[in-house]
Amino acid sequence: MDANFADDIGLDDLAQATGVSRYQILRRFKTAYGFTPHAYLIDCRVRAARKRLAAGEAPADVATDCGFYDQSHLNRAFKARVGVTPARYRAL
Repeated sequence: MDANFADDIGLDDLAQATGVSRYQILRRFKTAYGFTPHAYLIDCRVRAARKRLAAGEAPADVATDCGFYDQSHLNRAFKARVGVTPARYRAL
């Protein structure tokens, strides 16, 4: 997931890659890491977005390149995890 965070990775993909059911993947992942695979994927995307925004890239470009559907999805996830909008973070 770390290397392919921009891809659309779902529970079915993880289950197929590991050979266990969707339910088992969800339960084992949450037990091991304390959060769901989807939450981890969003965190990977936000971490990548932070690096690119700090380098001065535009939020709209960062959003699609980091796997978000659009800039509003990036804004929502970024603000929830970082506490500021991507545009504000870029300006800091």
